Amino acid sequence: MGTSDVVGPAELSMSDEFLANPHPCLAAWRESGPAQPVVLPDGRECWVVTHYPDVVNVLSSPHVSCDLSPERSGVDEVAPEVAEAFRSIRQGLFINMDPPDHTRLRKLVVREFSARRVEALRTQVRAIADKLLDALDGADEVDLVRSYSYAFPVSVLCALLGIPEEDAVQFREWTNQALGFVGDPEKAPQVVSAVNSFYAYFEELLDAKRRNPEDDLLSALVTGAGGEVDDRELAGVALLLFVAGHETTSHSLALGVLSLLDHPAELAVVREDPTALAAHVDELLRYDGPSTPGVFRFTTADIQLDDTTIPAGSWVLASLAAANRDPARFSSPDALDFDRAENQHVAFGRGMHYCLGASLAKVEMEIGLGSLFQRYPNLELAVPVEKLRWRPGYMRAVEELPVRLGPLRTS
Repeated sequence: MGTSDVVGPAELSMSDEFLANPHPCLAAWRESGPAQPVVLPDGRECWVVTHYPDVVNVLSSPHVSCDLSPERSGVDEVAPEVAEAFRSIRQGLFINMDPPDHTRLRKLVVREFSARRVEALRTQVRAIADKLLDALDGADEVDLVRSYSYAFPVSVLCALLGIPEEDAVQFREWTNQALGFVGDPEKAPQVVSAVNSFYAYFEELLDAKRRNPEDDLLSALVTGAGGEVDDRELAGVALLLFVAGHETTSHSLALGVLSLLDHPAELAVVREDPTALAAHVDELLRYDGPSTPGVFRFTTADIQLDDTTIPAGSWVLASLAAANRDPARFSSPDALDFDRAENQHVAFGRGMHYCLGASLAKVEMEIGLGSLFQRYPNLELAVPVEKLRWRPGYMRAVEELPVRLGPLRTS
């Protein structure tokens, strides 16, 4: 199918049905060809790329940009307030930048997330998980999102970055306001408010770290920045580390619980030996990760995918979820298979924008899920899975996860 053969774009729906299970829709698009033209909820047109090698190509191509400036995103046509927020938030958010700015800002923190440094955090991460689970002992039914899958990565990041944990209570509201915008102009003021609140908070905190440095990442960030990075960019880096670090891991933990509860054989492996999860975290992320349907990019030159041409100046949604279930790349892709021998998934992206916190996220998944099912081996959903509410947005996120904990493990 060439570009000229496209009849008309489909719609990327953010309906409850799609959010609850986007995989059938993504599979249909994958079967229709390497790239599917779609209309986003805010009216913009975009190409969804679904085949594994093509997603890798898009994520690695020098002709594809991560610059999500308002001029490219089209948010000026939706709401000037949101365009203002995008311009503001871009300062320091190197995840949405190209070199040389991306290189300049990422190098400030990349060594802090090395696999070796993350491994040194294991004891601290496990202690945080145990503390949160201690607080649940004696409860019958809880919302696992609020009490654990959200609180756990937030507590880890507060300790790592040097953020007072009591301040993070406010962060959830700001994060939901900033990330919950899906083409609804009426929500523009709350986006701006959340962005401004985050920046004001981190600018003040970084100034305090400059005056009284401590043994944490934000103090190291202020010390190592020198004159290359201004205060606004520093605040943006801090914001990115916190929001990107806790949002994706929180959703990964909740999705991991759902995936395991839906697969008794794999759950039995975890119940018998929680440490076994170290070998299976990648399969959980491949099967159902939070970056669903995927990540946005912008073409700076024509991109050829088989006989389909994506023109320069186009928005592209690289569907990580579709690539991770591509039958041409993975055998039985719709199955959660702990015996899968080869698993080069793209849940953390690919290329220069490969997730900075991938090693930390995997350790949190391993310890977070392992500790949970070790303590509560009979944990179960308190509502039918069809009754779960999903948050609108370009990230797979359950609003609440009501569970019955069941009795504590006795041996």
